[in-house]
Amino acid sequence: MTSNTLNAVPATVLETMAERLNGQPSPLKIRNNDDHAALAADVLWQFACKTGLNRESESVQTVITDFSGQPAAPV
Repeated sequence: MTSNTLNAVPATVLETMAERLNGQPSPLKIRNNDDHAALAADVLWQFACKTGLNRESESVQTVITDFSGQPAAPV
């Protein structure tokens, strides 16, 4: 996925992806890549909510960049 593609995806998509984990007991059983993606989305969505990035106007790239603490790569 290119940088431009991630910039086009609103941060709120993370919430939708994370919903896959609703109702699952801990520890989670990771069965496939979809489960891995849902778990990553859940962590990123929690971060977005706590930092005010949980808006349509913010991109997934912004959430990932802020979470990692690394500057964004030039486009």
